[in-house]
Amino acid sequence: YPKPSADMYILFKGASRGDTKRQVAARAKKMRDLARVLISKNKIDTVQRIFYRIMQIMLRDEPWRVEQPYSPILALLQSGLDLSMQEDSSANFLYSLSQSSSATSTSRNRNQVTIGRQLLEIGGADPNLFCGRGQAFPLFDACYSNQPTNLEFI
Repeated sequence: YPKPSADMYILFKGASRGDTKRQVAARAKKMRDLARVLISKNKIDTVQRIFYRIMQIMLRDEPWRVEQPYSPILALLQSGLDLSMQEDSSANFLYSLSQSSSATSTSRNRNQVTIGRQLLEIGGADPNLFCGRGQAFPLFDACYSNQPTNLEFI
């Protein structure tokens, strides 16, 4: 993976609950700078693959960290990552996220809601857009009865 993505991961994981507002703001600015470099120096499909991997990592992380303004997903979306560059890509990210509920992990469900809001509010993902390739609508899939349902995500 490109160096900026590794640096983003290190910056994200290096955060502490005890960080001051000034430290959080500095971390968020550095994260956005790294996101801009990642977007400008790589092909869109590479950046989208990295975005997907980051999303999967963040689902398993501590909610307090995922909700911070230095979230790598937030930084990428705020820095101009256009998820609509490939057909249905923003819906596919939302579709993948809709399958991420957990019957046993409230942290994962809380992260799912946070990331979902970022995709919808900043990334412009459409929950009513059909994903194609044998998939379905993200909102429909989130309600599917054979998997745990996170009502707050819906």
